[in-house]
Amino acid sequence: PERRGEVETLVGGISLSAYLPNQYYAGTLGMVTYDDKILSNAHVIAMNPETGEFLNIGTDIIQPGSGDGGNTGDQVGELEAYIPIDFDPDAENYADAAIGSIDIGVEASPGEQFYEGDNYWVEGWTEVYIGDTIRKSGRTTGVTTGKVTHTNVFVVVRYGDQLAYFM
Repeated sequence: PERRGEVETLVGGISLSAYLPNQYYAGTLGMVTYDDKILSNAHVIAMNPETGEFLNIGTDIIQPGSGDGGNTGDQVGELEAYIPIDFDPDAENYADAAIGSIDIGVEASPGEQFYEGDNYWVEGWTEVYIGDTIRKSGRTTGVTTGKVTHTNVFVVVRYGDQLAYFM
């Protein structure tokens, strides 16, 4: 429940969404970047979930997401950029990602990830290899871990009634 409610400080693994009047959905704030940006999925903060249309730059981002009770008064930032998802069967997508600004006065902790035990921090980057253990902090799933079993794979992802092909 804490992941889905309003928080004092933005951290990865909590609820957020774009603000769309009369639409109720939510996704995960992936992380606050080290240059104070909101990093999430394009389908969470840059796409209308009912129509599949991409939103205008400057669309409000709210925390918690509207599906968890957030509303226009819960704005924490604005959509700045995204990688559009192409739903054409011949398209080759490489990411489902979007970046948002953080409004002045909104507290945020770069790299921090919400964890029901002690929060943890993501720093830097690394290559992953088959057999490596990875983890993520998600609004719905909490903190989960897994093992890398494949790299360079082709994946089909369903977004409502549409399919997207990722390389």
